[in-house]
Amino acid sequence: MVGFGTSGQVKAPVVFAGFGIVAKEPAWDDFAGLDVAGKVVIVLRRLPRLDHTEAPLFAGGSNHPAASLQTKAANAALAKAAAVIFVNDAGLAAQSKDQLMSFDYTSQSREPSPLALIHVKREIVDRMLATAGHNLANLEGAMAREGRPMSLAIPGWQVELQVQVERDFLTLKNVIGVLEGKGPLADETVVIGAHYDHLGYGERGSLAPGVKAIHYGADDNASGTVAVLELARRFAEVQDRQGRRLVFILFSGEEQGLLGSRYYCSHPVFPLEKTVAMVNFDMVGRLRDDKLTVYGTGTAKGFDKLIDGLGKKYGFQITKVATGFGPSDHTAFYSRKIPVFHFFTGTHPQYHRPTDTVDTISVAGIRRIVDMGEELIAYLAKVEPRPEYVAVAAPAKPGATPLRGPRLGIMPNYDDTKEGVLVEDVLPDGPAAKAGLQRGDRIVEIAGKAVPNLTAYMAVMATFKPGDKIEITVLRGDKRLKLQAELR
Repeated sequence: MVGFGTSGQVKAPVVFAGFGIVAKEPAWDDFAGLDVAGKVVIVLRRLPRLDHTEAPLFAGGSNHPAASLQTKAANAALAKAAAVIFVNDAGLAAQSKDQLMSFDYTSQSREPSPLALIHVKREIVDRMLATAGHNLANLEGAMAREGRPMSLAIPGWQVELQVQVERDFLTLKNVIGVLEGKGPLADETVVIGAHYDHLGYGERGSLAPGVKAIHYGADDNASGTVAVLELARRFAEVQDRQGRRLVFILFSGEEQGLLGSRYYCSHPVFPLEKTVAMVNFDMVGRLRDDKLTVYGTGTAKGFDKLIDGLGKKYGFQITKVATGFGPSDHTAFYSRKIPVFHFFTGTHPQYHRPTDTVDTISVAGIRRIVDMGEELIAYLAKVEPRPEYVAVAAPAKPGATPLRGPRLGIMPNYDDTKEGVLVEDVLPDGPAAKAGLQRGDRIVEIAGKAVPNLTAYMAVMATFKPGDKIEITVLRGDKRLKLQAELR
């Protein structure tokens, strides 16, 4: 049973839909010409010709969106399938002796598929295909050689399955402490934050696959947590402190997709329009050779020069990253047009592994970062006029293989449970912004295809290529609008 599937009872004919791909670049549609509606669909994992490194079909390899199990299931749902049977491709079967995916591995998806999903061994599918004169190895080989789908109906077979999936939900909590301001700026806020969650015994994101052990998270992010606690202690001892309100937040759910910080930005304790800056600490426990990375140096006028001066004063060799977007909680605030700083001492071999333990931490390094952070926060609490937001695009990761597929330029709301995709924010100068999309719009159709959830949105977007012009249907209040966008 596949963990992100839905409970259901199905009795229906079965078809083979190759790798379950719908894409324009390269042109590939495993569902074209195949009667899928109301049927159980067999889908191979990963991508055709994935292990042919000299002549791959899909750029980005296993990182291509079409390789995702969620995208494959969404494509099947859009084709009105009744259920999906996943099967290992030949490469995975050889690596794992055709081992089935664990329920834990497949249950850690942001949202469930509307279909019942199971995973079976190749020998079962080969028995079905034999009635049509085929087997998996031959079909995969033909797809790799000819570079085209090999989907087909499987006559004489009917699948009956019953799946029962129960999902338990936990209420996560942010921890917030407030030091009220004083004077003419007292009604404005500076947020100081860090996430306090990690990966438990090895949740999604662990880099120790198959290891069931406590992931201690000393650097990620006990280091940032203690930095925020120490800063709160220091500022609490300042007598008659003048300036803006200081709000110290320890976020939960960061490792699951910035859940805590996104929730705060959607349900702020203090108005975001009066929040002048956010300072974030994530993985600040491994200072080496005085090297410190600071994100957000371009997110407000004067921030670059400010961090240069502080870095020199406190003896750091600072690597500056102008954007306010990045893999931590500051992103949630920057997406709301709030200037940010994010402190980070770099990754290491213990990252997201059980070996990220306290004996690897540089306590002296954290103290130095806190010392500089204290002066920075004191400045932000008093500076007039308030820092002026500057829009900076997120750069591509150095050395990363760019994924095929266009981007619309939105940030979706991951907490929303209603039908469609709720737009959390619109990235400046992107296709969505130029098309007129606004924060709070709900995308319900793209190019005439229904978009019931975020997974379906990603699957539909994967069928286009940069330069395509599409029509986007959104709900804005009680109005249904159609907007035109050119993807890039």
